[in-house]
Amino acid sequence: MMRELAVVEQFRAAHVKPLARVAANLRYYVAEASEGAGDVGQRLKRMSTILDKLGRHPTMQLSRMNDVAGCRGVLPNQAAVDYVIERLQGQRRWQLVPRTWDYVAEPKPDGYRAKHLVAIKEGLRIEIQLRTIGQHQWANFVERIDRERGTRAKFGEADTTLTARLASAAETMSAYERGEASVVELITELASVEVEARRKR
Repeated sequence: MMRELAVVEQFRAAHVKPLARVAANLRYYVAEASEGAGDVGQRLKRMSTILDKLGRHPTMQLSRMNDVAGCRGVLPNQAAVDYVIERLQGQRRWQLVPRTWDYVAEPKPDGYRAKHLVAIKEGLRIEIQLRTIGQHQWANFVERIDRERGTRAKFGEADTTLTARLASAAETMSAYERGEASVVELITELASVEVEARRKR
C-alpha cells in the first residue's frame, strides 16, 4: 500500500510545473475577456480526494484522471466564458482534449454549471474550469453544504429530495444572473436548501 501511495504522490507532484504554465496562459485570456475583472486560481487535488475518487471509480487509470491538477477562471458573464474558450482553442502552447464538458447546457444533478476543458501539457492532463461569478458562488455554496452537513452533493451522493432542491435553487441562481429572477426569489431558494440539508444531518 505504501508503494502505491508513493506512486500516486509522485504522479501528483509531477503536475506542479505544467499546471503553473497552463494557469499563466489562462490568466492572460481571462484578463483579456474581463478587462482585468476576472480571477484565476489553481490547485493540485488533495491526496485524500484523489484516493476517494479512485475508490469510487475502481477501473479508472490514474494517468487518465483529468483533474489531478486544475485551474479555474471566473468571469463576469457567459459571453466572456465562451470568448475564453475560443481563445484557448486557438492557442498552440499546449494541446486541448477535443471535448468540452458543457455543464451549462447540461447541469449536474446538484445544479452545478460551468464549462470544463482539459489541456495536455508535458504529457499530463490539466483541467480548466470556466465559470461565471454566479456559477462560482453556487459551487462554493454546495461545497459548504457538503462540508457542514456531510451531504456529498458534489459527488452526486445526496438523496433525491436535497438534489431536487439544489437543482431548483441553481436554476434560480442562473435566472438571477440573467436578470430573470429577483434577489428575494434567490434567497428563498437558498434558504430552502439550507433547511433540507439540516434535516439530513
